[in-house]
Amino acid sequence: MANIERWRQHETPVRAGGRSGLARDLISSAVLGLGLIAVVSPVFFYWFIHGDTDRYLWIINGPPPFDQFGGGPYQLWILYVLPFLAGVGFIGSALGIRRRMRR
Repeated sequence: MANIERWRQHETPVRAGGRSGLARDLISSAVLGLGLIAVVSPVFFYWFIHGDTDRYLWIINGPPPFDQFGGGPYQLWILYVLPFLAGVGFIGSALGIRRRMRR
């Protein structure tokens, strides 16, 4: 019984704001995870498209919008730059939410 009481004393208290603090924490964690996935996704896209010559030809001979993946500007902006910038924005938003929670 004494061990349970000691454990309860060491529990982390709920942040100020009660459930809204917990909701903000969950939302910021989800947005941070989405941001990290978006930042890493250009590497996956590049590997998936250019990893195999047959797969590359299959993709660029497919229906729209996949046929545009063979062009440099479309591939650069849609597959690499925009996901990276969105990921940086999501990470910044998550860190902003967490900073605001600490106040």
